[in-house]
Amino acid sequence: MTTNGELLLKKLQLLEEHGGFIVFAIDEYYIQFYKDDDTGELDFEAVSHNFLDTLSTDLAADFERLGFKISEENYSKKIYPEKFAEVVEDAAFIFSNIYLVDYTKPFEVTDEISY
Repeated sequence: MTTNGELLLKKLQLLEEHGGFIVFAIDEYYIQFYKDDDTGELDFEAVSHNFLDTLSTDLAADFERLGFKISEENYSKKIYPEKFAEVVEDAAFIFSNIYLVDYTKPFEVTDEISY
């Protein structure tokens, strides 16, 4: 059985090669990734504006420590292929320690990757 980390890494590699977006969710909590068609940059978005008001100051500090900035009312950061292993670690931390959900529960995945 594929772990969430393995699935995340595989999908990120596809996104980097082809473009589009991917959403990984556990219950109502999610992270998403997309490739900007104009710049080719990959963005990692966590904590939609729907959840910003539920974060404590300590949790907001955790996101900042992970390199996220608030942009358009969402925490997001640029990611690079050589750092994908760190992204997998960040995802596990976010779901387990910030969202407080069971990270071993399989991701629900929505993607629109351009082939």
